[in-house]
Amino acid sequence: MSSAPLAAGMPIAVENPEDWPRIASVIERRTGTPPVVELPVLVRFLGDCIARLFEAEKEHNPEMLRGSFSDEVIGKLLHLSLHVPGWTAVAADVLLIGAPEGLEHVVLRTRARVQARGEDGQTSVHEQFWDLAMGDLTTTVGATSCPNCGAPLPKGALACAYCHTDTRSTAHVPLQVVRLERLS
Repeated sequence: MSSAPLAAGMPIAVENPEDWPRIASVIERRTGTPPVVELPVLVRFLGDCIARLFEAEKEHNPEMLRGSFSDEVIGKLLHLSLHVPGWTAVAADVLLIGAPEGLEHVVLRTRARVQARGEDGQTSVHEQFWDLAMGDLTTTVGATSCPNCGAPLPKGALACAYCHTDTRSTAHVPLQVVRLERLS
């Protein structure tokens, strides 16, 4: 098992890093090019996304996931409400499952067991499947300040609360969460 520290300090361990070369070769055979990123980048991205998901739920603001999560995943989170408000992700163990075929983009499927701590100090484990798309992906993002009135905007906001200007734009990203399924 390999462990990589994240910017936020949350440790993440890959249970089967020895499977990455096989998965990368499947991706290369299927697309004709190697994956756009290497395993350490994918691990840091996933760890950051896990931490951000828990933070978004704590803040009751799935919009702050824009840029790293697809519009469909954010829409699902908004529709289903928040799952684990009040919990903070403290570590994760990730299993690399593979690269499923027949999807719009090249996808790495993973299973994450996230150790979390509640505001009361209680701990729990949350098990989830994550699909990470790789390639030239387009996502919807909001501005940091309103282009019309200059008001600061909360992270992920798509409209100005003051003048109601639409602040949406699109960005191209190499990685994106395109599926999130919670098992527990």
